[in-house]
Amino acid sequence: MLLEAWHNSLKIINLNDSDLEHEHCMLHENQIHNGETDDLQQIIAMKGCFIIYGSHKGKESLIIESKQDTDLGILSFELGGGFNVRESNFEPYRHFENDLHLTFFSTKRELKFEVPPVFESFRVYLAPNVFIKQLAKFHGRFSSFSEKIKRSEPFNLYKSPLPITPKMKLVIREILSHKIGDPLLSNVFYETKITELLGCQFEQIHAIKAPKKQTFLSLSDKIKIEQAREILLSNLAEAPSISQLSRLVATNEHKLKSGFKEIFGKSIYNYLLHRRMEHSIELMTDEMLSLDQIAEQVGYAESAHFSRAFKKVKGLPPGVFRRNLLPR
Repeated sequence: MLLEAWHNSLKIINLNDSDLEHEHCMLHENQIHNGETDDLQQIIAMKGCFIIYGSHKGKESLIIESKQDTDLGILSFELGGGFNVRESNFEPYRHFENDLHLTFFSTKRELKFEVPPVFESFRVYLAPNVFIKQLAKFHGRFSSFSEKIKRSEPFNLYKSPLPITPKMKLVIREILSHKIGDPLLSNVFYETKITELLGCQFEQIHAIKAPKKQTFLSLSDKIKIEQAREILLSNLAEAPSISQLSRLVATNEHKLKSGFKEIFGKSIYNYLLHRRMEHSIELMTDEMLSLDQIAEQVGYAESAHFSRAFKKVKGLPPGVFRRNLLPR
């Protein structure tokens, strides 16, 4: 399998497993530190599998073009920021949001990624035979997916992205912190960790699919809820209340709240909170802005309230996070 990616016509990824031996693995790490950007890329390469971690901290968004020459299973975990992706002959844009994961199977494709100024992503790419082998470890419960892989039929493991759990983040940290000594043993380690990540996803999906109250959202309801999301994103600093929002999109509060959580996986409050924190991180790259000014631009009149909210979402006070964020 072959994966390639370009930024400003410069090839930044060129992965080909044809020369790799089975039961072997290697790690490549690239870092760029200058006054404008702070980038890190880690690539773990094995036969039929690439694990890629990337982080970008800069002042501008990036446009990255990518190409894959074969069908692939992809485990996608967006750890920071989010990005839009346009696929050739596919409409519309798809948006991968922060703190969400999605596992899917895709056919050959050419992509264009729109990456924000602050971005962190972890992905596992699996050749079809390796993906089938992973699914087989769950004792045939997901044989329908294996049949789709054999037919070269694209699918999502679950219909929409789901929140990344603390356990998933722990497994990802274990993968990224592993030091390759014996390539054979490391190959087994990575294979086991990929199985563990899939297991975490299956557990989460199983819990969601447990019997619960059925909801009925019409196409009109879904359009109104999407309009509500767009209003929130356009008014992060002065977001309307839920009652105001329901009037703006001409629906009742109960349907708006329940439908919003059903479609986007978060309550309106939590969705707005996370989007505000992501926007604040983008603003942090502008060294001319103080934290008080950033707090105001994302809707907090009191910087102390902003600090508490930021720490709740990101685990660090905004001042500490910013010092780690900006290129040294």
